[in-house]
Amino acid sequence: MPAKIFFEGRLHKKVYLTELSTTGLSFNIKESDYLPDLFELRFRLRPFSKVIKIQMEVKNRRGIPGGLRIGCRFLKLSDEDKELINNYVCRYVDLSGPLRLIDIAAFLLSIDALWRILAYLVNFYYGGTEFGKSFQTSSGQDFYGIVLVLYAIFSFAAFISTDNIFDRRGKTRFLLRLFCLVAAFVFIVTKNISYCKLHIWHSDYLFINAFLWTQIFLVFYTGFSIAVVIASLKKINLVLDIIGLHRWGLSQRM
Repeated sequence: MPAKIFFEGRLHKKVYLTELSTTGLSFNIKESDYLPDLFELRFRLRPFSKVIKIQMEVKNRRGIPGGLRIGCRFLKLSDEDKELINNYVCRYVDLSGPLRLIDIAAFLLSIDALWRILAYLVNFYYGGTEFGKSFQTSSGQDFYGIVLVLYAIFSFAAFISTDNIFDRRGKTRFLLRLFCLVAAFVFIVTKNISYCKLHIWHSDYLFINAFLWTQIFLVFYTGFSIAVVIASLKKINLVLDIIGLHRWGLSQRM
């Protein structure tokens, strides 16, 4: 990735980036080349994309055959440029696919949990009253209500938690989100098994058949998403650990 080094407002040197992370980058220069410890770097993530301007600080200079490897960290970086770099790194290490899958799965589970709660409340009200007279509900219905609330909590928690894995608590948040998704998945699998036991697949009502097919799709999509994420878990953990080491190193230097 080509880049330009600016020093005191003037073009100082053109380089080629060899590494790019969420906290810094590196490039190679000749051993005889002069490079200040503080400078501005400008580059594009893609051809014809926005020019990113970053204030850089040299962390280390290591000798390599034919020159020096310069490792730098970001000093001043706008939130917009930071997001662009984070997304680029995420796609580069092939993490955007699994993360997008669980984003969609969490969204679909949240919708499913929302309408289930509404249906339960309507059924609870009209099933628990008869001509204005209340009577005690069954313990089975109360237990389902508790389980439904837990399902909704897990689904909404997986949905509202951010998918930004590059912040300080990114790894903990990601693992918690995956746990919530698995817990919600167990609920919908259990419900679909109960639908099969009740033999409601042979219903003559179009609405019920559409609902059942929607549930089957939700089960398979969520299960597929979880399987893909678990298969990529080693790579995701490696990336998060590397980011954590970068952040720890920067905090030690500041």
